[in-house]
Amino acid sequence: MMTGTAAGEDLSNLNDMFAAAAARFPSRAALADHSRELSYSQLDIAVQGVADTMTSQGIRQGAVVAVRLEPSVELVITLLAVLRVGACYLSLDPSGPAQRAQFILEDARPCAIVEAASSVDAEEVRLFDAAVLRTLIWAGPTGVVADPTHADAIAYVIYTSGTTGKPKGVPVTHRNVVALFAATAALYDFDENDRWLLFHSAMFDFSVWEIWGALSYGGRLFVPDKWTVMDPLTVAQVVSDEQITVLNQTPTAFNTASRELIRLGDRMGLRYIIFGGERLHSAILKEWVAEFGYHQVALVNMYGITETTVHATFRRIRESDYSSTASVIGSPLPGFHIAVVDENGDPAIRGEILLSGPQVVAGYLNRPELTAERFRISDDDRILYYHSGDIVEYDAHGDLRYIGRTDEQVKVRGHRIELGEVEAAFLQVSGVLAVCAVLISVAGRDMLACVYTTENGEALTDRFVRTQLRAVIPDYMIPERLACAEALPRNHNGKIDLGVLRALIGSDVVEGAPESDSSSAGLGIEFGLR
Repeated sequence: MMTGTAAGEDLSNLNDMFAAAAARFPSRAALADHSRELSYSQLDIAVQGVADTMTSQGIRQGAVVAVRLEPSVELVITLLAVLRVGACYLSLDPSGPAQRAQFILEDARPCAIVEAASSVDAEEVRLFDAAVLRTLIWAGPTGVVADPTHADAIAYVIYTSGTTGKPKGVPVTHRNVVALFAATAALYDFDENDRWLLFHSAMFDFSVWEIWGALSYGGRLFVPDKWTVMDPLTVAQVVSDEQITVLNQTPTAFNTASRELIRLGDRMGLRYIIFGGERLHSAILKEWVAEFGYHQVALVNMYGITETTVHATFRRIRESDYSSTASVIGSPLPGFHIAVVDENGDPAIRGEILLSGPQVVAGYLNRPELTAERFRISDDDRILYYHSGDIVEYDAHGDLRYIGRTDEQVKVRGHRIELGEVEAAFLQVSGVLAVCAVLISVAGRDMLACVYTTENGEALTDRFVRTQLRAVIPDYMIPERLACAEALPRNHNGKIDLGVLRALIGSDVVEGAPESDSSSAGLGIEFGLR
């Protein structure tokens, strides 16, 4: 149950969270994009109108509704309407890979697909036996009141790519999301004056934090189009024009946008920059901290996984974190129970992090074998834990540091290497702005490679890079192949697209990489081989 966002009311589902905010702030701006703005009262009416349309089309509680719309006011209205009828949404990328979309639709079997008229595919409709609702237009609500939504009803399904590259569906309940905001309420001072940016795709769970962070507190959510978020200059312009106060970023995305944001100076209204989705190397904050320090805008690092409902830990970044090569993720959110275990499952200072609590989902969609593998009851305390596959360690102060993934521990020339440690060392090389370390295969031989970007856009000499690396890491950890790029390729979630990266750097084998959906145009790769 969530308390605090609606004058002390106990809220058990997302529909109640929105209703409470709309009742408190009917005339305040709730949702906007580049062409329009809706108050909470107007948004409530629009959502009810679309929900009535869905009900008239036969969509009922418990149904799965695929939503394939570009970022817009209509997208958010549609997502809220799906929840209002008691169904759950499955967001798809209108311009994403067809093969991935086909797999997801075959796996989830939605009862309906909401998409723009121009994207309707009759063959797809026949194959999946799903009604296609064109972009929904409402004439006003009919007054039909939906049955209350149970807290354990599924709110959304997000598909993530694992180490096999095969997407897996993660069903997340209303209770899971409500628990997230209950756990973070005391850690932030969000209120109705905050203005949030929906920077992330609705296929990425960071969007859940952005949408409901705004709408549960009575704040304003601005939805930029997909082209805006791809350009650092336009992102900064929107942050300034819309006076965004809460900005959520993957480290990769922030690394490309930070300079433009710095140029805004006092034109920014930012109160928080919240990092998630990837390992945060504090080195990327160097220019920001030099300009603004740690207090003008609160910098927060949050570790989380789709299976644990967006965020699982909280860390307000401080000066001591900047001196660390690890990503300090702090402490578990209230309600989480964690265990750090070694390869034998015994408690350890450094090892895999296991998570349990009200934000942890029950398992995967249609994947009982994988559910049994990753969601297990411990022998000692009989608690159901999610086995994350992430490696962490406790520091001297009892805070958690994120090291990397178990599948990022690679073996090269007989040595086990953590890719995160290589990246942390590489970021200490003078002039390096961002880096990604990967294992590649060339002519049948595995080798370590790094793709990096520089502050001035020019490649560094291999000799210069390796001389500096040898000062901090052993020779066997130094990459054999180096490549300078204009930018690291990003997928629709803002994360580094490892599939594209491996292909560009010349790997013969890209198995195990998440399915790629980014364009490699304009990346300007320059190679060096040891």
